[in-house]
Amino acid sequence: MFRTIFLALAFSHFCLSDIFYNEEVNKPIARALSREYNYQNKNTFTGNWSWEKNNEKKDFSLSITKKGEFLIGQYCYTLLNGEKTDCAIKNDYSFKIKNTNATSFTTDFYSQFSHSKGKARITLGADSLVWEILQEPREEYYCPMKAILRKQ
Repeated sequence: MFRTIFLALAFSHFCLSDIFYNEEVNKPIARALSREYNYQNKNTFTGNWSWEKNNEKKDFSLSITKKGEFLIGQYCYTLLNGEKTDCAIKNDYSFKIKNTNATSFTTDFYSQFSHSKGKARITLGADSLVWEILQEPREEYYCPMKAILRKQ
């Protein structure tokens, strides 16, 4: 009980570095706070994600940033050693959705290759992100139908 109360107080009143003043006494608390901090920072859509199946012939990556109340996503898929690419460039985006606390969302996405629209579901796992196309764009596009990505 004392540990729970102290952990709650430590979380609400101290920064992580303040807890380390007596390493032996506070080691379990510091570890718990560190795990929680890492979990909270890891368990978000934002960041750079890379496909598990990337190799020299194909590469799929997804970058998601938070701008105000929105999540902005840019995907890049290169195929055949770069002969075919479908990548959002600088200020362009592949999708934009209102920020959500859910672990999954469905969004329209735009192929930069043909400027056509499709629909995808993006699901956040414990240590991965799943990209799944629900409706393909009507025109030519390059992107895997389903991909499991890892945070970089």
